[in-house]
Amino acid sequence: MRYALLGIFLLSRIPPTLANSTEHGTYAAMYFTGGFAVAAIDSRTTDSSDNVISDSVCKLHPLSNDLFFFDLGLSHVPQFGQKSADLEALAEKALVKSGKTPTPRDLAKQWIFDVRIIVENIPDDPWNDIVFHVFDPLQNNRDHMLVRGIFVGKIDGGDIGGSIAEVRLTGMFNRSISTNIYDLQDDIIYSFGMDPEYSIYKGTHAEPARTTSGGEWPDYLAELVQFMIDGKTRRDVGGSVAALMLLRGRPIEWTRRPAFCLD
Repeated sequence: MRYALLGIFLLSRIPPTLANSTEHGTYAAMYFTGGFAVAAIDSRTTDSSDNVISDSVCKLHPLSNDLFFFDLGLSHVPQFGQKSADLEALAEKALVKSGKTPTPRDLAKQWIFDVRIIVENIPDDPWNDIVFHVFDPLQNNRDHMLVRGIFVGKIDGGDIGGSIAEVRLTGMFNRSISTNIYDLQDDIIYSFGMDPEYSIYKGTHAEPARTTSGGEWPDYLAELVQFMIDGKTRRDVGGSVAALMLLRGRPIEWTRRPAFCLD
């Protein structure tokens, strides 16, 4: 009885910011070369219990004719509370701050700086930290990926390049923030999210030819994301597929554009 009462007490103390935070698990896929980049992503947001909030969130964000951004997943950390639109706004802010011709790495650096300021200003709440780790066992490694943002666009010489910015939260009580930026590697398919399912997809769908013009890659990646949505393996992945392509020397082109992905 004592343990049952303790359990009821702890459940009653779960902070509203933890119970109702808006997140998206996200499945995204991208193929990248120096000549072009193709990205596709789902559109679902859920709460921290994977209850669907919306299937109509655009997660691909063109920042200019030759730069785009998308973010991967949101934090379970109490009181962080950043939604996809907020992270897009930070990406647009990074573009303004980074000068006339920023590279993806320039934008990633500025975006990390702004995200870090937000996280560092979250009020400390030891009780929230305790409940967070008790009720979310996945975070017990005390090294939690807070957010990841991907910037893709022109680099020196006119080639297409990309950088991934990561913000991690480490430590249960004396929390510290770690950041990392790494560049996308050429001629690689990036599958952000469901690796076993991706292996199944590869076994039944032949990869397109490696071309310099995009070829069949937009359809291949869009169908890959649709495959993940249809498989219903994860409740936090769903909705519609949004996809776009950036070719060297040409503006961004939407290849699958849901109605909720506006200019």
